[in-house]
Amino acid sequence: MQQRSYNHIVGVFILLLISVLIFFNAFASPKPICDYCKREIADANYVTVEDKCFHTEHFLCAECSKSLVNQKFFKEQNKYYCENCFNKEFVPKCQKCGEPIQGRYFEFDGKIYHKQCYEKFIAPRCCLCQKAIDGEYIIDFWGNKYHKYHQGKDPICTYCGRYISESTSQGGFQYDDSRYICGICKKGAINKAHEAEKSMIFISQKLKNFGIEINLDKTKLQLVDRNRLAQLSPDRNKDYAGLTKFEGNAIPGKVISRNFNIYILSGMPRDNFRATMAHELMHVWLYSKAPMEMDPALTEGCCNYASYLLLQNDRSKQVAYVLDRLENDPNIFYGEGYRRVKKMVRRMGIESWLEYLQNNKNFPSGY
Repeated sequence: MQQRSYNHIVGVFILLLISVLIFFNAFASPKPICDYCKREIADANYVTVEDKCFHTEHFLCAECSKSLVNQKFFKEQNKYYCENCFNKEFVPKCQKCGEPIQGRYFEFDGKIYHKQCYEKFIAPRCCLCQKAIDGEYIIDFWGNKYHKYHQGKDPICTYCGRYISESTSQGGFQYDDSRYICGICKKGAINKAHEAEKSMIFISQKLKNFGIEINLDKTKLQLVDRNRLAQLSPDRNKDYAGLTKFEGNAIPGKVISRNFNIYILSGMPRDNFRATMAHELMHVWLYSKAPMEMDPALTEGCCNYASYLLLQNDRSKQVAYVLDRLENDPNIFYGEGYRRVKKMVRRMGIESWLEYLQNNKNFPSGY
């Protein structure tokens, strides 16, 4: 959107009152030639405009033929027009009301508007304060627009990125562990252990279809809040959504049993929960099948790829948001690692990828 001024000028603007020149001495100079009819002007009364002369009856609007004598007129393309015809033919029109624009105007998406028409009907409006947006603004994944000054001042849903308001997110809520969740996401949030268990079984079956088979008999699930997850996390500075820990019994040179504990944040929306669960179940598979001390980028990239496998055919907008976060995560392990694994699987296929993971700690050459 741009603000500009239109000075009511197209070409050369002339605002004159006709001067009627009366020549008393008809012999003082050659008789003038009427620019309209190209004949001599014998009458002492005639019209002069710039360097042109006209019979008084021949100084006419080029569009409607109305006399311009003693009237306001305008010049465009070397012709003269009355004010009405000039406005109709040459002055830009507001794309909303259709009336000529004089003075300041607004340009948006290649169209121009009166200032009042733009602000009332066209201007994007902030979804938080409902005021017209003039200048730069923020637009979220969902197409909601906000004044830039709201950035960092108003709460954002942890799980969809919407600013929390009645108009954009049906209100919102703050958990005791300081997470914000909007009204839309909270409707499908998983808060109960039996819901989480049911989802884990469903997701394990889906992953099994890709050859990722997990023994749930050795796997326990707990829903926790952010504070508990931070206590369990090896990196207190990482804002985890889930975490997998394992305990193993071994004899010299051989692990004889492994038990796994998956911890996932309570209160996440269904699709975010599913993505996190797939990620953590892939950790279980890697702990069970792959060498220890694997490259963190390969480990986390594979786990995020499991989330992608689970969600890739779901066309819901929330899933699109979750996958967009995966694709654009700047983290060297979770984001870059995922993109490298995705490239790897695209070239070698899922079966070969899983076989590779069982015998290697690092990415193959070229990835």
